[in-house]
Amino acid sequence: MRDLLKLMVLAACVLALNACGFQLRGSGTTLPADWQPLALQPNLPEHEVMDALHRQLTYGGVSQATRGDAKRRVKIEIEAMESRPLYLDAISRTAEIEYSQRSVLTVLDAASVVLHGPLELEVRRVVANDPDNPIGESSETDLVNREISEALARRILEQLSRWADKPRG
Repeated sequence: MRDLLKLMVLAACVLALNACGFQLRGSGTTLPADWQPLALQPNLPEHEVMDALHRQLTYGGVSQATRGDAKRRVKIEIEAMESRPLYLDAISRTAEIEYSQRSVLTVLDAASVVLHGPLELEVRRVVANDPDNPIGESSETDLVNREISEALARRILEQLSRWADKPRG
């Protein structure tokens, strides 16, 4: 009886974890076979977002190809990261900064016919700033930039997965 109770509690925990949407990194965001191989066409190929996206596609087992060999091509227009002060302290120094990064996605088939998009995706982060620590601000900016790049790459892959799941229409 006690073993059955333990098994039921374990099953309930697994179901609750699955129901909340938790997934291991790189799992759950795959693309169907008719979307593979996939070619990425970024306006900024060396951008951190592209590095993160290539990494996440590899984790998801998505095969990537050059433009000529691909069944689907994804045009990705990455805009520069923007920052703006949100809050100033008593002596007009920046106390809170909002960072944002945008990307525009368009999916084309092998014949260059637009299948989905264009769609703009955006990721924002608000960071509390210590005006008395300028060195910390620069390292914080680098950290936020990496975090936003990873988050935007996840959003791109999630959107591609949604488009792949719904029929063209």
